[in-house]
Amino acid sequence: MTTTLSKNEYVREHVRMVPDFPKKGIMLLDITTAVKDAKAMQYMTDFLYDKFKDEKVDYVAGIESRGFIFGA
Repeated sequence: MTTTLSKNEYVREHVRMVPDFPKKGIMLLDITTAVKDAKAMQYMTDFLYDKFKDEKVDYVAGIESRGFIFGA
């Protein structure tokens, strides 16, 4: 039986969960593994585009390394 994942499910399956980082009790959701997957990356950028396509955006701040990728 083949199941088709929604775009959100596909991206979630490519996000790595790191328990107790940076300290005990915190679950880090590491998107590095999703960024490395072309399909997941496309879904994430499409989501951002769809969310803001009708807004008048003058500036985008990419705060850290992953922000630089999505800010561009």
